[in-house]
Amino acid sequence: MANITKTQTKKRAEKIAERLDEILDLLRELAEEVRDEADNVEPYEGKDDLTEAQEERVDWLNEQADILEEQADTLEEVRDNVQEIAFN
Repeated sequence: MANITKTQTKKRAEKIAERLDEILDLLRELAEEVRDEADNVEPYEGKDDLTEAQEERVDWLNEQADILEEQADTLEEVRDNVQEIAFN
């Protein structure tokens, strides 16, 4: 493998950080959409409460949103580390 210069490394790290930023935005947007979906589950017409299946769906959606948010937080840390390489 060819050696790369410090400048080349920084440029590559900067491009990676930019792409990670885009992915991070998409993850956070998806987490918000999943959370909104959970919040929009309503009882069936004529009912006051959610069915057990609906409650399970809300719980599952919220769990998935939590997972997406955790992954976004992890990705943010990675992005910050890559930016440190790119800009130092």
